[in-house]
Amino acid sequence: MKPTRKGQIEIGETIVVIFILMILIVFGLVFYYQFQSTSFQQTKQRFGGLKTVELAQVVSNMPELQCSNLKVAEVSCIDEVKAKQFANYLATPGNKAFFYYREILGTSKIRVRIVYPVDPASPPEANLIVVYDNSKGYKNAEPTFIPINLYNPIQKTYQFALLEATRYYS
Repeated sequence: MKPTRKGQIEIGETIVVIFILMILIVFGLVFYYQFQSTSFQQTKQRFGGLKTVELAQVVSNMPELQCSNLKVAEVSCIDEVKAKQFANYLATPGNKAFFYYREILGTSKIRVRIVYPVDPASPPEANLIVVYDNSKGYKNAEPTFIPINLYNPIQKTYQFALLEATRYYS
């Protein structure tokens, strides 16, 4: 029995329909993947922002930096002398403490920027304390700013400052 011409045409039509359906399924999968990828990036960015806020909270509550009056820690206050000494201590080459704090603070840069009162005659670097810096080699950054009081125990004065916690990632 020879296949008829009509049967051959129907088989050809079926193959074309299956081919078109496969193309539509592939386009649907590609679109779905792109949508999920965008959603994943947004979720990753949101959680990254939360990690940066968490980092800023950890730094602002470190006893190594907090102001204390009669062994009672003040809220949202950083001791200027402690912060400068802590920064100098961590900046010392070969310091083993840097590796300890790297576990806590990760790839970040922690700075305290004095906002008010600022001496206009002083250079901008005079109003900035770089407490911790482990940001080399990273391009993407997420900063968080927390207003704090900066207390100078020698002069017994307060200044308004910003705690800048910037988390770096690749």
